[in-house]
Amino acid sequence: MIIVKIWGQIDRTMSNLVDVELAQLKDDNEPVIVLINSEGGILSDAIAICNLLNAVPNKKITIAIGACASAAAMIFACGKTRYVAKDAQYMIHQPLINPGDGYLNYTENGRIQTGLKKSLALYKKYITKNTTIPKEVLDIAFKQGLDVEITPKDCIKYNIATHNFTTWNKLYKNENINLSEERVLNFDIEP
Repeated sequence: MIIVKIWGQIDRTMSNLVDVELAQLKDDNEPVIVLINSEGGILSDAIAICNLLNAVPNKKITIAIGACASAAAMIFACGKTRYVAKDAQYMIHQPLINPGDGYLNYTENGRIQTGLKKSLALYKKYITKNTTIPKEVLDIAFKQGLDVEITPKDCIKYNIATHNFTTWNKLYKNENINLSEERVLNFDIEP
């Protein structure tokens, strides 16, 4: 088993480290657990992390352990099983761009580039895949351009998360992980 920690700002350094960590997988049966405590970051680097996770056939288990916001919510969606801690903070919104004088979202920028439109479509695709998030909630985030916080209880209700995260032992039991046969690799990203 490999535990990848997405802690803090999602950026190029983090996507490179995820790539290095995933290269350590020995076989297709080795599960990958992705712990998330991030308020987001650079969308292109989140997309890179999603692509890296999706490229390995191994079972991916994502856990929203603290903040799981913005670009981090995309990574969370990559889990075959997705766990949410009782006090986790899940938030979605439109991708932001920085034209040099502060961040703008899709709604605020009338002359949006095709690339950002594609990014918004990809972000929405990840966020809504296999979920039942109500249309009115999605409209607030994607049409009005506002931050939408979703409680852990509603994450379960809307199928954003598949399980509540309570203890490691319960997770290992749910996922049929035998710790005596697994290796654990951890890394942290320092801000």
